Amino acid sequence: MKIKKLKEYKLKGKRRISPRNQIVIGDNLYSAFIFDKGDTSNSRIICLDICTFEEKWTYDYDFIINKIMKSPISNNIVSVCMDGRVEEIDLLEGQLIKEIDLNVNRCGFPSVIVDNKIVTGGIQGSTQTTCIDLKDFKIEWEFDTDGHSYTPLISAGQVYQCTENYLRCLDLNTGSLIWKVKEASTYLLKAEKFKDLILASGHGLINFYHKHNGRLIKQLRTQTDALDSVIRYITTNEENIYFSDHSGSIYAYECIYLDQYNIETKLLWVFKSDGEIESQLKLYKDYLVFANSNKNLSIINRHTGEECSAVRLKESAEICDILLGEDGSIIIAYEKGYISKFLVGW
Repeated sequence: MKIKKLKEYKLKGKRRISPRNQIVIGDNLYSAFIFDKGDTSNSRIICLDICTFEEKWTYDYDFIINKIMKSPISNNIVSVCMDGRVEEIDLLEGQLIKEIDLNVNRCGFPSVIVDNKIVTGGIQGSTQTTCIDLKDFKIEWEFDTDGHSYTPLISAGQVYQCTENYLRCLDLNTGSLIWKVKEASTYLLKAEKFKDLILASGHGLINFYHKHNGRLIKQLRTQTDALDSVIRYITTNEENIYFSDHSGSIYAYECIYLDQYNIETKLLWVFKSDGEIESQLKLYKDYLVFANSNKNLSIINRHTGEECSAVRLKESAEICDILLGEDGSIIIAYEKGYISKFLVGW
């Protein structure tokens, strides 16, 4: 397997540049970065031609952009910002069309858009979770979690949200609480759906909860609750779960789903990366794609954990965002403002 570099873009003239995320709409690639400007953090959205990497426009924001998404209504860019603003930006010209203020001091990474709705939680002293209706660009409901919340998950009309030691399930339409559970040993960082279960990761563990009542079905532990055991993301398919911790260890578990209250897990393999990983592993057919702090973009076999190929990057990619194309392309945005496009002979 060979990885060939096709194109590269570099955001220049900024300090401490870090990627947020990327999306593709039509023939354009939209990437969001944050960077230092004086004593504050600012952001820039960059629109590139996906084939030539020619810059078409840029859009600057005077604080931190958490995430950009495609509006299901207008196909424009929806930008959720940490200071509580949600903006719609024209995808062709990069001009602000409309905005809404969520009336929170700080908000975190939003959920994906489901049924024209986004849910985002409060962080850094703000405790309000807010649901935004994109059709009317208005606040639909609010819920006080009384803590620092992480990225919400929307699934089948319900919102699953980790807030410090708690996992809550809320109704998407009303914001009413359905159930709440506590994990005393660690903060819960990210919820992910797997069959009839909700997985929640923390420091060295993943909890399996029943999605309808929050009953704890199983707890999977990897190591002690140390900084390098932080599990930020879980990647799933029909049978297996894959995840990495901050030390760079990647785990693959087979999950045998017996019924709604019984599941067995079997460790398949552990791959030790030579650098720290803070971003999600991307699943493509029989492979996992990831990048690390040691400037490596790697591909491993998801069945065996064996490395198939790797390529050196210009800078650290402990924090990165990876897009995989059906044509075998990989587009990665990573630290110091780089966007690189590769073609893989799978």
